[in-house]
Amino acid sequence: MALDESNEIKSPELNPDVGTDTNRRVLLSQWLGKTRLAKSTHYEVSKSLNQKEHYLSIPSIVISALVGTSIFVTLDQDPDILAKTIVGVLSISTAVLAALQSHLGLRSKSEEYRAYATLFGKVEKRIETVLADHYVHQKTLEAVRVEYDNVVVGAPTTKYKYYLAAKKKLEDGGLKNS
Repeated sequence: MALDESNEIKSPELNPDVGTDTNRRVLLSQWLGKTRLAKSTHYEVSKSLNQKEHYLSIPSIVISALVGTSIFVTLDQDPDILAKTIVGVLSISTAVLAALQSHLGLRSKSEEYRAYATLFGKVEKRIETVLADHYVHQKTLEAVRVEYDNVVVGAPTTKYKYYLAAKKKLEDGGLKNS
């Protein structure tokens, strides 16, 4: 503050855009970090769900192939009760695994998380583009906020363990611009 000729306190002339732009850049940088973390977390969940889908589908395929083969091998024979029981149990196991796959819907859930990770990635690129400009306009900041909010509102929730895994990967230097 400075005194003018009338000894009144007068604020120095500041370029209001400098402080505002700096604050906007800080805010965008914070959003960028959150967006990267959300993107990485959703990719982690998608990857985990995809692995679980494989844990159900691969045994189902193998067992189904074994059952089919064993039935063809025994077509002209009269297998004993143990063989029939084993084939029956394997056949039921295949049905149970297929029912679990269908009921759990891991593939579609995995795709949903992957889709939201992609949307967070688009917001991330948008923020990086805005930060690369010389000046961050208030309208641009508001548009980015709306875009981010629209993704967050629809995004499925994630477990804390996936958040921690994604955070660790980001801290270790991975997934920054993936």
